[in-house]
Amino acid sequence: MARYSVRDSSRSAKRLALRYVSTEEPGYARRRCGRGFVFFHPGGTVVTQPALRAWLKDLPVPPAWTQVWICRFRNGHILATGRDAKARKVYLYHPDWRQHRSRTNFERLAAFGRALPAIRKRLDRDLRQRGLLRERVLAAAIHLMDVSHIRVGGEEYARDNRSFGITTLLDRHLELAGQRVNLSFRAKGGQLREISLTDPRLARVLRQCEDLPGQRLFQFVDDAGQRCAIDSTDINDYLREAGGAAFTAKDFRTWGGTVAALEYLMGQPVSAAEEDEVEQVVKACLEHAAEHLGNTLAITREHYVHPQILDAFRRASLPPAPRRRRCRLDPAESVVLKILKQKRR
Repeated sequence: MARYSVRDSSRSAKRLALRYVSTEEPGYARRRCGRGFVFFHPGGTVVTQPALRAWLKDLPVPPAWTQVWICRFRNGHILATGRDAKARKVYLYHPDWRQHRSRTNFERLAAFGRALPAIRKRLDRDLRQRGLLRERVLAAAIHLMDVSHIRVGGEEYARDNRSFGITTLLDRHLELAGQRVNLSFRAKGGQLREISLTDPRLARVLRQCEDLPGQRLFQFVDDAGQRCAIDSTDINDYLREAGGAAFTAKDFRTWGGTVAALEYLMGQPVSAAEEDEVEQVVKACLEHAAEHLGNTLAITREHYVHPQILDAFRRASLPPAPRRRRCRLDPAESVVLKILKQKRR
């Protein structure tokens, strides 16, 4: 994670009366004993204090998790980590932190939508460059993120869980057929993601990236002629510069999930008077968005579909969509932005 992001997150945690922690810090351990569990202090001694044992036992850490680490502080923004049945590292966040992150993502979505034309204009400019310059490779990666809403990825997930995102994709995940770009890889949660699209500009950049030595797909060549892999810090720095605000890769997924839900709702003729049927359609649109993003329904509802879109559908007040793309925004994107602007009044 970038230093800026850590500092910003630490400040946010402090405002919430939470402690921003690292999972590398010493913590409590949990081991199975009979039908229950025994908890250990960071130093290895058994936890015997009744109040502390009760708190550790009451934490909603799934029984199936192994290698459990529990934060020493009850107000830690991360309360626990562990390994699931597939040996993937999983996290239990403090409820206040989850709520804050969800609210923050939604609050800045209108600003992201307004900045998206400028970001796309910058991407178009950088994609027209020649060679594997840093800006061109980053533009290709972010353009792919824009059209596919793939996660940004991280070294820890790639190393520990063998799950991949934009910045950690490998050459073996890519198959090029002329102007056709085909990607097949394991994403977060172990889901197989298969992306297929026709994009001449993207295909040209990826073909050059693929020709470089090394396994990583998105690499650029610096001024000294050295190969450098991109990471999430590079992505977020580019977005801040192009968009004029502290946007991140996750904003693309929130935007993509919200637009996918809106596109589904725009095709439904249900009136707001039929409450039961309306809620069935709302659930179906969330399932559609979840499938598009490769997320669970619950996570999609909480973090990736702006509730104002659902409320507008429930009130039968979805604005009409323009007939064609405007200002580098698709018709459905223009509708999303119009709804979110209405909320600000």
